[in-house]
Amino acid sequence: MNISDDMLSGFLDAELAPQDMELVRVALETDDDLVMRMAELSQVDQWVLEHAQQIDHTEVPKKLVVLAQQLDVKRNSHKTAAVNNVVQISAWEKWTADIKTPYAMAAGVALVASVAMLNLSQQTTDLGFSTDIAAVLDTEFSGETAYLEDGSTVKAQLSFENQQGQLCRQYQVASSDNRSTNIACKQISGWKLQAQHTEQSVAVTGDYQTASSSQQLEAVIDAMISGSALDRNEEQQAINNQWQFENQKRGDL
Repeated sequence: MNISDDMLSGFLDAELAPQDMELVRVALETDDDLVMRMAELSQVDQWVLEHAQQIDHTEVPKKLVVLAQQLDVKRNSHKTAAVNNVVQISAWEKWTADIKTPYAMAAGVALVASVAMLNLSQQTTDLGFSTDIAAVLDTEFSGETAYLEDGSTVKAQLSFENQQGQLCRQYQVASSDNRSTNIACKQISGWKLQAQHTEQSVAVTGDYQTASSSQQLEAVIDAMISGSALDRNEEQQAINNQWQFENQKRGDL
């Protein structure tokens, strides 16, 4: 009997008819490949469950809420006033219910990216930080490319203050076979990696960068940033102060 992935999923959820449950159970006793397929499906189900639970408890980024409110106002301007007994629902539920599907899908992708990158942040904070990359972040302005001895390039892209009062930088590291876009924040002990998106590439030349790598970190930056990005003068002052605040105020950089 050919057991499909849908049937295995039904077996995992105990949703098959009793005779089908028995057929799958018997097949698992003798088919090692089937056991491996079920294990893979089980892992995927667990991953989806864990991340769905995290999304349920993740605050919608302020930019997305503002967009939803703007769309809501425009939509309601063409309708009569709502009745007084409207049931109050959460911002996320209201947004996904009221706006058109493309906007809801884009917001969902942004929110999932936020959760995924924040998870990665938790996993990477204990990793060592390259002294060569740290030197580039310490001394180079955003938009300038530095070349390392191993042939890879490092390019700072954005500098900002986070909610904890630390100065952070988004930067790209590119080599012949892969490229990563990263966010690191300067602590007393040095630069600490907070988030990373890595992709394989056939060719990395000049200023070429796919949109996906930067867009997937936008939700993370939106959640981290306090105020606006640093301009060139502020970056110069940050470089002079080794990316540490004096008197704990951005204006005193």
